[in-house]
Amino acid sequence: MTTHGFHVENDDVRKMLHDLLMRDIIVTPHHRPARFRTRNPGTLAVFRSADGAHVGACWCDLSLANVVGAALSLMPPNAAKDATAKAEISEVALENLAEVMNIGSHLWVEQAHGAVSLDRVFRLPSDEVPEVVVNFYKDSERKFEFAVEVKGYGAGVIQLAA
Repeated sequence: MTTHGFHVENDDVRKMLHDLLMRDIIVTPHHRPARFRTRNPGTLAVFRSADGAHVGACWCDLSLANVVGAALSLMPPNAAKDATAKAEISEVALENLAEVMNIGSHLWVEQAHGAVSLDRVFRLPSDEVPEVVVNFYKDSERKFEFAVEVKGYGAGVIQLAA
């Protein structure tokens, strides 16, 4: 897997989320790397190049998945907090997060040398993630992890991989 073109900065994530959510966003490096496990609550978005190859993945902890999902459609902030406390994510929040991930696919364009599209967003731990996807994520040579706060909604962790 070639990863020479993949690099993500705090500001790349902040700008993308701010432009979509129209809220103040604080993004800082997350210095305690999260351990990706399909049995832990959260989401995993997978991206493909035009030729169908996996080129990127984005893991969000459950808190950030709910926060972003709620903020996009202006749900009450407590909706995100309540869902996270119950270790779940609503269909609406998941669909909203998928929209954000779809637009965020541009972060992998240089890596793929062309068009990139969202393949799927997995709800963890309930969705069965194919072994090829798990291996792609675990074997990714480059991972960038950030703590993200969406003002007025809450915070969580995101990890982008290629």
